[in-house]
Amino acid sequence: MRIDPVNPTGALGKVGKAAPAGAKRATSLSDQLEISGDAQAIGKAIEAARAAQTGSPERVEALRRSVQSGTYTVDAPRVAARILDAAAGSSRTDQK
Repeated sequence: MRIDPVNPTGALGKVGKAAPAGAKRATSLSDQLEISGDAQAIGKAIEAARAAQTGSPERVEALRRSVQSGTYTVDAPRVAARILDAAAGSSRTDQK
């Protein structure tokens, strides 16, 4: 990224004196921003996650209460199986 120096006096050469008549003045400045492909993919994933259905509010609240109370348990074999299924591209959706 290149940052050009800024001249706060604008078209003025020396303080209080106008620049010579032949001096060129910038007529427009523009900023440019480029977003990498990885950043675009992350943005799309975030949008998809926000759009995805998170489940019923009652279920989310019940899970939140069990996590806060320390009674939530993880079914490790089921989680592992789901991770492996996702990695293999399987669409198995068995839920208990």
